Amino acid sequence: TKAATAKKVTPLPYKVISENPEIPQVVSPLLSISDLNKTNRSALVNLFCTTKGDGGLRPITGSGMIIDSRGIILTNAHIGQYFLLESALPTRINCSVRTGSPAHTAYNANLLYLSPEWVRKNYKNNTLSTPTGTGENDFAFLYITSSTNSGEVLPSEFPFVSIDTNEDDIKTGSNVL
Repeated sequence: TKAATAKKVTPLPYKVISENPEIPQVVSPLLSISDLNKTNRSALVNLFCTTKGDGGLRPITGSGMIIDSRGIILTNAHIGQYFLLESALPTRINCSVRTGSPAHTAYNANLLYLSPEWVRKNYKNNTLSTPTGTGENDFAFLYITSSTNSGEVLPSEFPFVSIDTNEDDIKTGSNVL
């Protein structure tokens, strides 16, 4: 017989209060609100993309969360698309990662993953001033590659918020953070 190998899972700082399927799932933080806020804010980033040249694109900004200690950022696909456009347009695109409050430019990032389904359905919306859609598949992953301060090395670990990937815990109508 094969021995089962256990996958190490870091528990989230929450506990489920209600297991009753008739009641929307309620989750209680195991951290104080102050500590939860501090943890989340330390992993929150602002992404700011600007263009130079004739590409017909306006600057765009968005938020993201560092979800892995290696500097993996979860953000929206419309931010990630700027990384794809850089090689396709006669313009220079610069996307920086800003941290802190007030936000200051700290890092450079590259595209790790952009939902192909989102690109397929939304590629014509790049220059619209008020694009619309369902939001389905509107996600991208970036990874921090370097510091914007020359000579400064990246931290060995970034502050991050782990993601609960247990789909059994997700119920329609549940509040999530």
